[in-house]
Amino acid sequence: MADPAAYKPNTEMFKGKIFVKNIWGSFQAQRWKVFAFLLVSWFLLPWWRIGDRPAVLLDIPGRKFHILWVTFWPQDVYLLTLLLITAALLLFATTMLVGRAWCGYTCPQTVGTSLFLEVERWIDGDRPQQMRLAKAPWTLDKTKKRFLKHGIWVAMSLLLSLNLLAYFVPAPEVLRRLVTLGFTPANWGALAFFTALAYADFGHARDWVCKFPCPYGRFQGIMTDPESMVVTFDVKRGEPRQFFRKGEERTAGDCVSCNLCVDVCPTGIDIRNGLQYECISCMRCVDACDHVMGKVGFEQGLIRLATEREMKGQPPRKFRPRLAFYGAALLVVVGTMATSIAVRPTTDLDVLRNRSFVYQQLPDGRISNVYMVKALNKDDHDHTYRLEIEGLDAEVIGGSSQIAARAGEVVQQSVALAVNPVQDATSVDKFTFVLVDTETGKKVAKRGSTFVLPDRQVRQGTGS
Repeated sequence: MADPAAYKPNTEMFKGKIFVKNIWGSFQAQRWKVFAFLLVSWFLLPWWRIGDRPAVLLDIPGRKFHILWVTFWPQDVYLLTLLLITAALLLFATTMLVGRAWCGYTCPQTVGTSLFLEVERWIDGDRPQQMRLAKAPWTLDKTKKRFLKHGIWVAMSLLLSLNLLAYFVPAPEVLRRLVTLGFTPANWGALAFFTALAYADFGHARDWVCKFPCPYGRFQGIMTDPESMVVTFDVKRGEPRQFFRKGEERTAGDCVSCNLCVDVCPTGIDIRNGLQYECISCMRCVDACDHVMGKVGFEQGLIRLATEREMKGQPPRKFRPRLAFYGAALLVVVGTMATSIAVRPTTDLDVLRNRSFVYQQLPDGRISNVYMVKALNKDDHDHTYRLEIEGLDAEVIGGSSQIAARAGEVVQQSVALAVNPVQDATSVDKFTFVLVDTETGKKVAKRGSTFVLPDRQVRQGTGS
C-alpha cells in the first residue's frame, strides 16, 4: 500500500455532490448485463405465477410469505431465520473471495443510482457539462433541463414503488387499482413514502448512503483477508507518478497522473491511496485506467483486481480456514433448512377452549365443553379433514367433525363435545384432538386440550 502521507487526503467526499465522469469498458459491460438481469427479474417476479399463486408475495394480512415454491407461515419463522443466516454467510464468503462485489454489481443502491446517473448524463451531459451547468445562472435552458431530469426521476421512483407494492399486493390487483385509482389509504401512503425515498436516495443521496449509513464497508476490513480479490493500484509499477509526454524518455512509473480513476469514481475516492472503505468495487477505475494505458501504449492492469499476497509477490495459500468455515456452515444451514422444509407438516391445528363458561350440563345429564378449532391447510391442494378425539369417550354434539380447507386456507369452527358424567370417576380431563385426512386416512395434525367436569375445573394442556 502506498504511503498515505505522500498524497493529499480525500476531502471531496465532504463537499457535497460528486460529479461522475462516464466510462465504458469490459467490467462496465458485465455490470450492466447484471443490472439488466436484476431489473427484469425485479419487475417480472410479481407477475410470475406458480400454480394459482404469485411466485413471490409477502401477504402480511394473510400472514404468509410466498417465495418461489415455498410458502412460509408464522409457524415457520425459524425457516426465515435460517434463510437470513444463509444470506449472511453467502455475503461473508463472497466478500472474502472477491471483496465488495455485492456492492458493485448487485446492491439495489448501486443499481438504482446507476440508472439515475444515466438519466442525468443523458440530459445534463457528462461530468464537465454537469459541473458547468451547476455553476451557471438560472436560464430557460437550465430550468427546462432541471424540470425534465427531476420529472423523469420522480416517474422512475413511482414506477419502482408501484412494483414494490406488487410484492405485497398481487400484481394484477395493483394494476386494477392503478387504472381505477382504487388504492387503499395504506397503499397511497406506501406509494408516497417509497416514491419520495427512491427519489431522495437514488437522485440525491447516492454515494452518501454507501459511505455513511451502510455499515458493510466498515465491516469489509474484518471480512477480507490477504487472499481476497480487491481493487488495487499496483504501487511498484505505478510510482512515482508523472504526466505522459509523447516521445519523451520516461523515468517514472506507469501512472500518468491523468486523475481519471478519481473522476469516474461514484464515491469520489482515489484508489491510488490504497483500499478505502468507500470503495464499492464498481470497477470503473479499472476500466478507466485500462483505457488510458491502452492509449499511451502501456500494459493494462495498473489498477486491477488482485490480492494483497499477489501484490507482495507471495504465492497464494491453498487452504483458507475461515473460508472453509463459511462453506461448512453454509452446508449445515442450507441442509437444515432444506430438511425442515421437506419434513414440515402440511397441516396445523390449534384449539382454544371456550372461556365464557367452564362447562354446561345438558338435560340428559351429560357434561358439555365448547372449543374453537382452527385448521390450517399449508398445502397447495384442497383437503377435507375429519376431526377425531383420542383419550376421551366424547361425542360431537355441536358443529361438524368434517373440515374442508382450500389450499392455504385457515378454517375456524366451533365444536361442542359431550361426555357422560360417570367418567369423572376416572378423572379424565386430558385428551387430544386429531385431524385425519379423509382421502389418505393419515393423521396429519394433533393438539392436546382439557375437558372440564363439574368438580375438576382443570385448565391444563397445550390448547386449553
